[in-house]
Amino acid sequence: MRCRGRARLNVARGGDMFTTRKSVGAWLAVAACLVLFLASCANQPPAPPQIWGRYPGFFYGLFHGLIAPFALIGSLFTGVNVYEWPNNGAWYNFGFLLGGPPWLLGAIIVADR
Repeated sequence: MRCRGRARLNVARGGDMFTTRKSVGAWLAVAACLVLFLASCANQPPAPPQIWGRYPGFFYGLFHGLIAPFALIGSLFTGVNVYEWPNNGAWYNFGFLLGGPPWLLGAIIVADR
């Protein structure tokens, strides 16, 4: 049976199947998944004791989300972290996600002008 039109791969022309665009994209996706899988196994160091006896929660996350652009610039030149660790988990993450969008919305509004 003979392949017609675009159904033919480079294999028919003497190339191997790893040179087609679809197979290169598939190999890149597999490599990205492997890197993410290996990175997910990373272990964090034990949490240091907190001064106030609590880990940062929702309001700290909200504040850190609001100052994230400044913390990002500061992290390029100093040891400032953009994201607080250790934190209490989901509430800090939720506050951080609520604090970040005002910057994004402001950038979108300015870009529309």
